[in-house]
Amino acid sequence: QRKKKRLVEMFGGKCVLCGYKKYVGALDFHHLDRREKSFSLSVKGLCYSWDSVRKEADKCILVCKNCQMEIESGITKLN
Repeated sequence: QRKKKRLVEMFGGKCVLCGYKKYVGALDFHHLDRREKSFSLSVKGLCYSWDSVRKEADKCILVCKNCQMEIESGITKLN
């Protein structure tokens, strides 16, 4: 939980698409290229080292769960 909170703060603390920022648990790290994804950053019990977590986060953008679902369904396109 502390690692995710720290990452969220490093990524600006809000969804890059809509600006949502009320609850950290409603924010996800969306991998820009699925082929480069080594592990998920939005799961409970993240047990990787901070360096590993930080490197994985560099492959992502911070979005809220609503925007994440719209991206996954194809409703929202990323440039």
